[in-house]
Amino acid sequence: MLIYRVISTLPQVLHNMAAFLRRTLERFLGLAAPMRFPTSGYELVSSSVVLDEEMFDDYSTERYYPVNIGDVFASRYQVLGKLGFGSSSTVWLGRDLRFDTFVLSKKRFAFPSSPEPINTSH
Repeated sequence: MLIYRVISTLPQVLHNMAAFLRRTLERFLGLAAPMRFPTSGYELVSSSVVLDEEMFDDYSTERYYPVNIGDVFASRYQVLGKLGFGSSSTVWLGRDLRFDTFVLSKKRFAFPSSPEPINTSH
């Protein structure tokens, strides 16, 4: 009976250990936890609605690096919101999880020869 109790509580024990290790590593590495955004309480915009750069005739999804609010890049920078776009890039507001400061990230258009965006975070 004792062995059954130990085995049945093992998943919870492992979960607690993983959470403890994650918090310890965050403190050791000096990383703040990423923000968690609500999943309800706001109106969703239909994917059929044309937004921002999508209004231009030469718009092509392949040219844009996919960025979503809440994404974390390089295990350090979390995307908080889109600030604007220009003729060759999109500018995002982010949070540096190491120093808990705000940063800007400029994602340039992805070109066929370079599938990754050119990141000019500061």
